[in-house]
Amino acid sequence: MKPCCAVLVAALFLGACVATKPSVTYSSFGEARLAEDAAVVQRYEADYERRHPSSTSMAGNQFQIPVTSGSSEVKVLVDTFPEGVELVNGSIRTTDGAPHEILGKLSLRASSHGTLPREKLLEEAKQLARAAGGNVVIMSFVGGDQAEANGVVGYVLKSDLEHYNPKKSQSGKLSIEI
Repeated sequence: MKPCCAVLVAALFLGACVATKPSVTYSSFGEARLAEDAAVVQRYEADYERRHPSSTSMAGNQFQIPVTSGSSEVKVLVDTFPEGVELVNGSIRTTDGAPHEILGKLSLRASSHGTLPREKLLEEAKQLARAAGGNVVIMSFVGGDQAEANGVVGYVLKSDLEHYNPKKSQSGKLSIEI
């Protein structure tokens, strides 16, 4: 193989493996708290950089993508509403006495109209929920296919998971533009 081709192949391989940070938006519900919303995104981005130093790490001649963990306490529901949360005329709300507080809405999108693995988007939604003080994400994947998506949109909730009963959840598709 010619040296220039070997360099091109190596660059393509490394470029494909580099962790790509999604574009993130978070908006809390209730009274406008723009500074607090920006702080949530800043906490998320700082955590992202901690979890993905320089997006990759090299150990000897082996290329490694950092493994993430620590957001297992965040429950993610895809196109599903837990009992006590409903979507009415395009607006999310909780029913009286429901053990949920809707904190805000989120959007994570791949940069440059690309896609990201669904597993990565799922993990990043959990991390953003943690940065917002939530423990439940209700979300929908946007575009893509079974393995990858253009992004996710959804809501962050703080819920009493002791009362969560998956059998009483109901399916529902979120509006792509929330």
